[in-house]
Amino acid sequence: MNGDSEASAAYVIPARTLTGSPEQVVEQVDQMVQTLLAFRQVVASEQCARVRAVPPQNGSRPTAR
Repeated sequence: MNGDSEASAAYVIPARTLTGSPEQVVEQVDQMVQTLLAFRQVVASEQCARVRAVPPQNGSRPTAR
């Protein structure tokens, strides 16, 4: 073990077969890139959420009733 405490995750991104005219294929690639960029933001935000400090809580904790 290398002492790295970073969590590991696995993501499956399905393969696609692009068909059509060159213009249609370029459009499909553009759509895929937009989707992958959105997915990248989700993964990056999850990583940032794990390393952000939790602000201290003020006052007393709520009690169960």
